[in-house]
Amino acid sequence: MPHWACAATAHMAFPTIHRLSACPGRAAQAHRRASWKWRLRRGHPQWTGPEYLHGPYASLGRHQRLTHGDIDPGVLLFILRRIARSTTNAAEAADLLEAVVSKKAGLLGVSEISSDMRDLRNAISKGNAKAQLAVEMFTKSVAKWIAGYAAELGGMDMLVFTGGIGENDFATRTEVCARLPRCIILDASRNNVQCAAVISADHSPVMVRVIPPPRIS
Repeated sequence: MPHWACAATAHMAFPTIHRLSACPGRAAQAHRRASWKWRLRRGHPQWTGPEYLHGPYASLGRHQRLTHGDIDPGVLLFILRRIARSTTNAAEAADLLEAVVSKKAGLLGVSEISSDMRDLRNAISKGNAKAQLAVEMFTKSVAKWIAGYAAELGGMDMLVFTGGIGENDFATRTEVCARLPRCIILDASRNNVQCAAVISADHSPVMVRVIPPPRIS
């Protein structure tokens, strides 16, 4: 039985991980889109972090949200001062601030192109520096969370990519793993998939898998 597993960019990953023939005894999940972060120990949830306790602006960040990591409070103050030039109504200012950090930021805000990873990859292929920066910020943040859980749980035997980006974008998987310790070794030919697969090399100390999330009809 693996020591533990970490699910990156996860979307309902653990119901699928739990069905593996060798279900990890301890697991960690980072649900990028909903900012839920939790870990599993011996098959049982140990801790959960919903948005109202561990905010979405201090997580991986959504496609259009302000960051791909923690926010410096000074950033919010800067934006709020800009908003104050057009309104003195506190409630209206709060709504405008929420609109900025929730809908006009994240991958979209940094790239000034799109919140869709496919669009950003296309722009990068054409030499767009802002799209490159947005993706680099995202992959750095994903790697940071994975490494953090590895440190907290004391090791890693399996890394699972799931959800839209994790399942479908092999370049993101490559870039995330490149930022992690050398115990994670991808097989380039295996990684070029958009389906359930083991994508690590046979000699990789950590197994890396792609596991699509359960489909909800």
